[in-house]
Amino acid sequence: MKRCAFALARALISMTAGAVEQTVQNDSLGNGGTGIIVYGFVTGEAAASWLTSPCAGTLRAVQVFWLSPTSTNPQAIEDSITIHRAGTFPNPGAVAAEIAGPVLTDGVINEWRYLDENNTIPLAVSLAASEQFVVAFTFFDAPVANTTPSVVRDSNGIQAGRNALLAKIGANFVWFDSATLGLTGDWVIRGVVDCPAVPQSADVVVGMSANPTAYQPGAPLAYTVTVSNSGPATAAVTVVDLFPASYTGVNWTCVGNSGATCPASGNGNITHAITLASGGLATYTVNGTFALNASGAIGNSATAVVGSPITDPDTNNNTATLTLQPNTDLIFRDAFGAAYRKAYGYHDAERAVEAVDWTFHGAMPLGSALAAPNRASTGEARIGTRTAWFVPGAPGEEIAIYDRYRMLPGQPVTGPCVIEEAETTIVLLHGDVAETSAHGNLIVRTGAAS
Repeated sequence: MKRCAFALARALISMTAGAVEQTVQNDSLGNGGTGIIVYGFVTGEAAASWLTSPCAGTLRAVQVFWLSPTSTNPQAIEDSITIHRAGTFPNPGAVAAEIAGPVLTDGVINEWRYLDENNTIPLAVSLAASEQFVVAFTFFDAPVANTTPSVVRDSNGIQAGRNALLAKIGANFVWFDSATLGLTGDWVIRGVVDCPAVPQSADVVVGMSANPTAYQPGAPLAYTVTVSNSGPATAAVTVVDLFPASYTGVNWTCVGNSGATCPASGNGNITHAITLASGGLATYTVNGTFALNASGAIGNSATAVVGSPITDPDTNNNTATLTLQPNTDLIFRDAFGAAYRKAYGYHDAERAVEAVDWTFHGAMPLGSALAAPNRASTGEARIGTRTAWFVPGAPGEEIAIYDRYRMLPGQPVTGPCVIEEAETTIVLLHGDVAETSAHGNLIVRTGAAS
């Protein structure tokens, strides 16, 4: 094959690639680069590039650098450009699409986006990510060396398994690795793949709860911290939770779901990176104990920072803060339980504590300023009698009934008797003595009359 060197100095024809389209090429040729024209083809022979799709997308266009030494030759109509599935190199696989009779302009990289000359049937070949495909250019006319245009290769070496040539051997056409036939550069035959736009934002949300919902000094408490990604992009996220100093003995576990990955467990503060796919959820279960001297409102905050180049459209939900109050009910209940266990050797922590009586102890100086309360009525304190039984099996006794409000200081009563008032009824047994003090209090001395 004869070769002729030429510089690429003209723009692409029909290049309308959008922002998400990617040109796939083996060659290193760029504007101003040196291309080598390759001659020696006969009718029906072909040059082919084995290309790799950069994404799960669609092949929308193919390109061929068509060049002569002068770049002034008229347009040429060649046999075809065929897109194949990958076979076993150097033999292409099944035909996926074919452009028949492509028209080529000398001196430029020509591009085709339609299968027909009327530009009505678009080229569209679905490709998987990293799928190999083959673009083969077939000659209708044998190029004339150093005169008419032909295909071009680059000049900085040939990649293995990327360039093939269909050669006529006798009456047959056989595919060869171009390198075995002396080619020392990559064909300037390319594809344009339409790749879906890659999302660049991820809405990451942090949540927090506690169990129980109030802390008790000296008691354990568990936080649950969730970090989720509403998408659309996958995000690398740094999670930070610096626990309160009064929350001690901290250890945690993390479970990732729906495309989330995180460290399985750890101790102390949370400060590490996780990965969240769109829809992913990382759940931290944190266990620790509040110190005995913990007091007042205690806050804890967890924050998720989305790593570049992904951005978070709403950073207001990237931090969760939970403020816990001391559980005074628990403090009383547990203190009661400890006292009950000390007194009786047993306490059922699951049973509710019910207060049935309250005792108030107070002290104040006595003085003349304290006067006996005014009585609602005066007169005889004894208001009647009734029968009462004190000893099982013994006959009943007729005992006196006294009105508490008529009992004046210095007038003691002796049991057995009953003292009545609106708030309560007092029973004096045999030998008990009750007397109203100067300040209106009823003082009972048991057995004082014995």
